Formats: sequence, C-alpha cells, structure tokens
Amino acid sequence: TAAIEWAEEAHEAEPKRRDVALLLAGLLTANKSYVKAEEIYKKLIKQDKEDTEAMLYLGAVYTELKNYPKAVTAFKNLTQIKN
Repeated sequence: TAAIEWAEEAHEAEPKRRDVALLLAGLLTANKSYVKAEEIYKKLIKQDKEDTEAMLYLGAVYTELKNYPKAVTAFKNLTQIKN
C-alpha cells in the first residue's frame, strides 16, 4: 500500500527513529506481513532490551504466525521488565 511504501522510505532514510520503525511494523502487521514486522520488532528490542511496546507487538506477531512458544517467551520477557 502507499502507506507502507511511505513508511519504508522514511525508515530507510532514518533507520534509528523508533517511531518510524513502530509505524512501519504496525502497518506491516495490519497487512499480514508478519515476518517483515517481526524483523523490525526484533531490531527495536536489540537496540533497547526494555522496549515494552516492541515486545508486546512481537508477541502478537508470533501469535498471528501461530508460533506460540515464541509468543509465550515474548510475553514472559515483557513481564520481567521493571518500570
């Protein structure tokens, strides 16, 4: 879609911007491009091990992919973060 294309271009131009990465991953998830969204969420978590938003959405992506063991792990990791 045009929105995904725009978000991909914005993400390419500024790959460190968390808000753009989350937008792109969210659009990809809504478009059922779960594997691409998974990659983005994993990169965000690699950059910030306590990114609760990315962890939550990664767990949701794993659920959509029916990869329940990874979904459970993502959600458990989320509960281990102390805010």
